[in-house]
Amino acid sequence: MRMGSRLVTLLAGVALAFSAGPAEARELTFQTPYQGDHVLNARLFEPWFKALERESGGRLRIVFHRTGEIVSARDVLPSLMRGRLDMAGVNAQYQESLFPHSMAFTAPYLTHDSVQASALCQRALASLPEVAAEWKKAGKALFAWGSDRSGLFSTAGPVLSPADLRGKRVLIWGLSQMDQVRSWGGIPVLIVPGDTFMALERGLGDVFFGPLPTGVAYGLLNLKSVRDVTVLPATTVFLAFVVNSEVWDSLPARDQALMEKSAAGKSAEAGRLLYERTNRDMEAMRRAGCAVHVLDSAQFQAFRAANSTLLANWWISKLGKLGVRDAKAFLRLAQKMAEETPGAGTPGTGA
Repeated sequence: MRMGSRLVTLLAGVALAFSAGPAEARELTFQTPYQGDHVLNARLFEPWFKALERESGGRLRIVFHRTGEIVSARDVLPSLMRGRLDMAGVNAQYQESLFPHSMAFTAPYLTHDSVQASALCQRALASLPEVAAEWKKAGKALFAWGSDRSGLFSTAGPVLSPADLRGKRVLIWGLSQMDQVRSWGGIPVLIVPGDTFMALERGLGDVFFGPLPTGVAYGLLNLKSVRDVTVLPATTVFLAFVVNSEVWDSLPARDQALMEKSAAGKSAEAGRLLYERTNRDMEAMRRAGCAVHVLDSAQFQAFRAANSTLLANWWISKLGKLGVRDAKAFLRLAQKMAEETPGAGTPGTGA
């Protein structure tokens, strides 16, 4: 009788084990800050998520969503913090008040290409307590990266000096670009990224000022009115890959370790991919009939000189209003770190 009872118990345990099957996959939502077939969607995020699912044995399944599919670009951070998104690419410029020290690394002319911008953002996140504390409030930041070289997509002729922007309406995505455009004599017009094509098409602005790859990703080359593109050094945008805090804390230690290990080096990879994509995009612009103007040293210095007041006064004032105690010293620190961080292009030019 005792043997029969043990046999029944053993068989019941085996049946329960088989009915439970493999561990159920943890499905996480992610929204990228980029549209369409942007290079970081196609060659960084999507392959990375597939690799995580494979390496976790199916435990981690990240559902990829393009920008705006779940929430608007401006609502990404609050949605992430409230748990509507599990993971997201977060743009510090949409919530400047939460990232005052991070914003110092988006000052104009700190970086000249995406390789340097990405390395600088990751270095700030990893080594500066003030920056790390800001991103900890957003969630678990696995890595950070910067934007690529920026461009001026013009419907009103070549833009080769700040004087060419005087009185023109310049479409921008970030509040941090406003003072820079004003210092050039332009009129900043703040829009959401998805409205860029429509705004240029309808003549709501004469020039779009933003990262070069997005000009291609958003179809600006399809506009017959966009005939001239001026290539500027990188206007760094501090972006980070962030996981909701509660979601991160709920993951098993082995999955946290896997994600951290897998994320290592992604900032450098993002910078390299953006740099390569920008070079290809410049060729695509030329093939589309656009005149691509890469600033020579003298032209670059003219833009930089026009921004000298911005860097000396407006940017320091902005950081101070955002809550940086010694804004001048912190901006100097960001500039020093940028000078020590290598990039792919030639410092001091638009190359």
